[in-house]
Formats: sequence, C-alpha cells, structure tokens
Amino acid sequence: MTSTPLTIAFVFDYKSPWLALGLFKKEDSHDTDDHGIPNIVCTLERLGYRVVQVDGIKNLVEHLASGEYKKWDLVLNIAEGLHGLAREAHVPCLLEAYGIPFTFADAATTALCLDKGRTKMVLEHFGIATAPFAIVSRDPQAGLVARTSERVKSAIETSRHGPELRNYPLFAKPIGEGTSKGILVSNKIERPDDLIPAIDQLEAVYGGQDILLETFLSGREITVGIIGTGEDSKVIGANEYVYKNRRTFGGRRISDCIDFASDDVKNAPMDGKGPMDVVSADLSDPQVHNACQLALETWKALRCRDAGRIDTRFDKMGETGKPHILEVNPIAGIVPDWSDLSTIATRNGISYDDFLKQIIGSALKRAEQTYPQDRKSAENGKAVMHGMTSQDRWISYTLRT
Repeated sequence: MTSTPLTIAFVFDYKSPWLALGLFKKEDSHDTDDHGIPNIVCTLERLGYRVVQVDGIKNLVEHLASGEYKKWDLVLNIAEGLHGLAREAHVPCLLEAYGIPFTFADAATTALCLDKGRTKMVLEHFGIATAPFAIVSRDPQAGLVARTSERVKSAIETSRHGPELRNYPLFAKPIGEGTSKGILVSNKIERPDDLIPAIDQLEAVYGGQDILLETFLSGREITVGIIGTGEDSKVIGANEYVYKNRRTFGGRRISDCIDFASDDVKNAPMDGKGPMDVVSADLSDPQVHNACQLALETWKALRCRDAGRIDTRFDKMGETGKPHILEVNPIAGIVPDWSDLSTIATRNGISYDDFLKQIIGSALKRAEQTYPQDRKSAENGKAVMHGMTSQDRWISYTLRT
C-alpha cells in the first residue's frame, strides 16, 4: 500500500517585498536571507514531503481562516516576525491556538529567549552562568524620560550585580535583537566616559527597547548546536568565533580589531581575510566540552525543542576561563551551507537531509505524545482521512508505515 506523503507547511518571512515597499530598512531584517528559502523547500521535497509555502504571519492567518491548515501534518516554522519584543512567538501562538503541531520552541520559550534580560533572570534562577548585568530602561509612565546618566546610575545601583558593573570593560546591546543587529564597535565600553554615549547611541536607534548592560566577557566564543527535545537532546557540534586581533594587530584600524561579533564583522565575507574566522570547535577540548555541557543544561532548562543554538563566551582567555551563556537561539537559521546550525551539523558528519529529518522527527514524536487519545481512536479504526485534523492524519500515517 502506497503511503500518503506528509504535508509540511513551511512558514517563513520573505523580506524582499517589505524592502521594496520601504516599510523597513535592510538592516531591520530579522530572518533568513530570501535566497535560502528555495533551498530548504527543495530539500523537503526531495525527502518526499508535500510542501505548502506560507510567507509570514498574514499568509498564515489566511490559511487558518480558510481551513486549509486541516490538510497539514506539521509546520516547519522559521518565521521570526517583524514587530514587537514577542515577534518570534507570533506564529507559535497561532499554531498552538489551532492545535497544529510545529517545529522548534513553543510560544512561551520563543518570547522569553528574545528578551535577553528576562532570559538572564531565568538562567540565574537555575544557577546557570551568565555575565553580571543590569537593564537600562525608560519608564513609560513618566511624562519626561530621565536623563541617560540618571537611568544608568539607577540600573546599576538596583541590580544585584551593581558592584561588578563598576569594573570595566562593559558591554551594551538592545534587549530584543538578534543576528548581531545593534552590535556596534562602541558597544564595548572601555572606560566610564564612554558609557553614556554608548547608551545614547543605541537608544537613538532602538529607543523602544531597554538596553542590556553587562560585564564584557573577554574569553573564547563558542556557539553550540543542539538537536532534540528534553532527555533526547544532544550536542551535535560547535563552532568557534576566532577574532584576528587576538593573534596580531598588524596595521589595522581599531575598528578592524574588535574582539566580538559586531554587525559589520559577522556579515563580512568569511574568506580568511576578514576580522573573524568561524572554525569547527574541537569537542575533545576540555573548554569546548564545558561550553557544550552548559549549553545543553540551558537548552533543557528553558525547554527548547527540536534544534537550535546556544551562544557561549568565556570570562577570560586561558585554561582557567569559565563559559557563560551569551544568548539562546530557539529558532535558529537552517539555511544549508550558510547558517551556523546547519554548518555545525555538516561539519560533524550530519548531512543536510538528515539534519532536517531529525528536526522533523523530533517534532512528530512530540505530536504523537501530545495527542494520545487521538492515536487510540485511530487504532480503533474510527478515523477517516477526509475531514481529519492534522494530528489524526499523522497518526493514521504512522500506523500505515
């Protein structure tokens, strides 16, 4: 008996139409470059899935309103949204409301992890190492916003890490951005005189967001790739960002010698001539092992699912450096031969086809566990293919294969 192929709705954000309309600037893009989306679709189709392409949340709403979603078995979601601090949770919220199984983290986790300040608060609750920090915010209830110096002083004094934040260097960044957006050379604050100008510069562009101020971690930077959910989660490998100025300053300008992934540095060509190299981390290295274990602990604590990345950085160079959590990426890029997570997989012996199959398999396993009563009904022969929910269709599919 020939099995009916699973239908996967692939939800993403094409940015080019928004750019053409001038609704936001190119640097405001949060998601996968447009060129990677067809590659993902081709891979899914090659794996035998029927793919429905859903471009953004408005297109998703149309599918939900029309009832087309009832034909879906699973949603592969990489949409990161366009507006608001909870933008990555918009699609998961709708899918949860309609009872549609989907890949990657749920709405609660995606909303949490985009807010770097709240993420750090939760990490501290679990005793997971993260840099000492304070949050510089504007009081929306106040008629006039207090001067930057007053708000920074208040943030440091009220933080439990106040004494540590009086030591330099510090680092500032918008609380709800990713992909190195908002990371400038001036974000690393070497002395007190640079603190207020750095905050002012960020607020001039990201005035609607709080600013995270934290101790600068001067050690190695390692991003860890993870596949799976809960106890099935496992580290598949790691990449290390190697900054050139740690080897030699040469004749470069200071802006070319920064030791962190600014927007300019991260988007520079990785041809060996730029300010940063991305290399495969040696998992047998004790420090890399420690970073991977910390990342896996974080992954489980925050209830991330299926696949993603955890960014870590050591508090200092040398053997005595200890890893700390920088950021959590529960919806990481999956563009083949481009995104960190997919390159980590291929560099560690996982083909791109197998990479996607493992992500989908993890999500389908969760769907089966979420709807046990539906499975029982299917086993009793009560379900028919036409008019079934997506969960029932998947259950019927698994029974036939």
